[in-house]
Amino acid sequence: MLRNLPEGATFTAIMSAPKGDDESAETKEPDPELVALLDRKSWTEDRRLMAQLINSVNALLRYLPQWKEGEAPEFPVVGPAEWRETGKADTPTPKATTVMDVLKLFG
Repeated sequence: MLRNLPEGATFTAIMSAPKGDDESAETKEPDPELVALLDRKSWTEDRRLMAQLINSVNALLRYLPQWKEGEAPEFPVVGPAEWRETGKADTPTPKATTVMDVLKLFG
C-alpha cells in the first residue's frame, strides 16, 4: 500500500527528502529539510506542469505586446524553490520585438 501512495502524500515526501546530520544548530532561517519536504509535497507533477504553463504565458505577455521602453511588466516565477532561485538569472532582458517578427518566425 505504501508504494501506491500518491506523489503528494506526506509519507512519500518525507521518504524522498534528503537526510541531514545537523539538527542541533538553531537558525532563524527555515529548516532546509522542512522546506524541501514541503516543496516535494506541494509541487506534484500536475502542479509543476501548470506552473510551467503559467510561466510561459507570463513570458508571452512580457515579450509580445508593444511595451514602451522599460515598462514591460515583471512577473514572479511560479514553481518550486529551485525554479524561483534560477528564474531571475535565466530570464533574458526583453528586446523590442514586434508581432510581425514573431509571425515571421512561424512562417
